[in-house]
Amino acid sequence: MLKRKFIVIISGILFVLLLSVAAIYLVKNKDNKNTINELLIKADDSLSSGYYNKAEGFLYAASEKAESSNQFIKILGKAFLIAVTNENYDFFYRMAERAYEKITDSGKITLLTAYGRIRTGNISSAYEILIKSRFKSIRLKELKKSLLDELSIRYHVDLLKQKKEDDNHLYSAAVDLKNADPLVLEKIGTEYGNNFLLKDASLLWAKQGDILKAVDTLLKAGNDKQFTGLMALYSYDTGNFKHAVVLMDSLLKYNPERIDISVLKADSLYQNGQYKDALILYKKIIKGNPAFSWTTYYNTALLYNRYGKYKAAIKVLNRCLKIFPDEKYPGLLLLQNYVLLNNIPAAGEVLANLIKKYPGDNSLNLMELKLNSENYPPVRYEAEIRKLFNSNPSDNDITVYLIQYLLEMNDPEGARKVLMINLRADRGIAESWWYGYSGIINAELGKLDDARSDLLKSISLFKKWDTYYNLSVVEEHEGLYREALVSLKNAENLLKSKSPDKNKNIRISRIRYLTGKLYYMLGDISSSRRELNYSVQLDRNNLSSILLLKKLEDEKK
Repeated sequence: MLKRKFIVIISGILFVLLLSVAAIYLVKNKDNKNTINELLIKADDSLSSGYYNKAEGFLYAASEKAESSNQFIKILGKAFLIAVTNENYDFFYRMAERAYEKITDSGKITLLTAYGRIRTGNISSAYEILIKSRFKSIRLKELKKSLLDELSIRYHVDLLKQKKEDDNHLYSAAVDLKNADPLVLEKIGTEYGNNFLLKDASLLWAKQGDILKAVDTLLKAGNDKQFTGLMALYSYDTGNFKHAVVLMDSLLKYNPERIDISVLKADSLYQNGQYKDALILYKKIIKGNPAFSWTTYYNTALLYNRYGKYKAAIKVLNRCLKIFPDEKYPGLLLLQNYVLLNNIPAAGEVLANLIKKYPGDNSLNLMELKLNSENYPPVRYEAEIRKLFNSNPSDNDITVYLIQYLLEMNDPEGARKVLMINLRADRGIAESWWYGYSGIINAELGKLDDARSDLLKSISLFKKWDTYYNLSVVEEHEGLYREALVSLKNAENLLKSKSPDKNKNIRISRIRYLTGKLYYMLGDISSSRRELNYSVQLDRNNLSSILLLKKLEDEKK
């Protein structure tokens, strides 16, 4: 009887302990689940507001706590959204690798990890993980086959023709997308109906500077809404700002919180001359997302300046610099506006802060001299300019200002000496500039042989796109149409190799107009029409191209 009571007591204690352990386990799991869910909700909020870096932070924290396959799948789903939006799969890849380290028996995670490796160019490791994996699920087997097919289709053309199943051959054939031929990728993407492959080909065309080809390739993907954002960027890059606005409106219809799209829409409105609409949208963006980007403040201030509202622009710029104190261009515009309002003390304070942050900036040092010119007697002022020039003899802004000052002081000989010092400092570049300038003068005088000779000397010393362009104009007047076409191609290649600027498309439009004109003179009407259409797409205001196109159409009739 005693023994039986003892067993009952022990059993009761064990039961209580088990209940306690179970309760602790359930509470712990519930807390962990709630914590992950809270992090995922925060990540969703950040994604909808366009704060992708914050979303990545929440997802990373969630991955630290995740313990099950389902939890990681949710995390990877959101990481994939970031990847598609930013066209960068690095974060998705890192999250997939983290999931694969913790959950080694999940077929879905294995395949997602392989996909992450493919998208980030880790071809051989993607191959390894796919070949070693064994899945019972038919769906997973099909996904594995699909990924292996993508490796073969995407990274080696010969495999498509041979259709070999040899894994070793696939492994040895895999290459990086960076070395892919966009023409081949486009052909395969069209043949297999692979829209993502068409997108890759489109991006490669764009990287090579052929935006129109990039657009044509992406259009082959049909009405795939995943690529609307990319098409909007293409429209912006080709100067078709009106179309860019239409595309971005369609994106904002379903994602009104996408701040990055709103900013690009405002930029497009600005570029399209819809200044009032752009200003309204910029102000709305600043109000809802004050810390998104300094450029929204800067462009708002520029628009205020356009309407002569300098005080309103100053207010916007001061607010910008409180949030983005290290940005240079808002400070320069603020300085300019204070000068325009003749508020020299405020301008001097802004300039002093800029010089403190950028002590080696010659333009700021020159601006300081100009701003304080009244505080120097003429002899001392000239000495200060010369001091700045002697420290930076190859700086064109300082050189031009010193030359102008000396000419105003009736010292042409001093101005000539400064110019010669500048030419020696620049060496080949300055000599190239001199021959280029001489070539333009000779062309205006009708001395075409001398002009062509000077321009060729200029190019031999230093290659510039505008020198090639001027050479093509001279060659056109000499009747050397084929030579002119080569010069124009060189001019465009140099332009495309330069860093992006807002006038690049307009300049390329000019080049393509002259190219179209030369083809017309050579009797190649099809090539002429193609070049002129491209010219108009790049610059809707290129009247020369529009008129020549009309002439071609009239002659066709």
